[in-house]
Amino acid sequence: MSDNILIDAQRLTSHDRQETYDHPLDNHQRIADYLNIFLGDQLSWALTARQAALMQIFVKLAREQHCQKRDNLLDIAGYARCVEIIDQNIAMSKPPLIVAKKESTDDFRFYDTHSWDEPQAHPCG
Repeated sequence: MSDNILIDAQRLTSHDRQETYDHPLDNHQRIADYLNIFLGDQLSWALTARQAALMQIFVKLAREQHCQKRDNLLDIAGYARCVEIIDQNIAMSKPPLIVAKKESTDDFRFYDTHSWDEPQAHPCG
């Protein structure tokens, strides 16, 4: 462990934890699936892997409120990183949106939105 929680969380979510628990998307999807079974018709919609990872942060926040420990903060950072990994994998697994961009009056070019050269605005701003 280093003196930097974020560096430690990056290391844990990239290597150690993935070897032990599987890829964050797969692991948190399993958690979501079990929660969906357990909660059944009490939910209006099925929980997602992303929501399961966010719930893990709430568990750690509750523990941190009771007893402040570095491990809680490390896990919160790690689960936040898992949410990021989940988001990246979901974005890349969606079929690319092919859009036409008019280059001139007679010329349209088609772009795969997964590989545009220009950075795209994030939907959240």
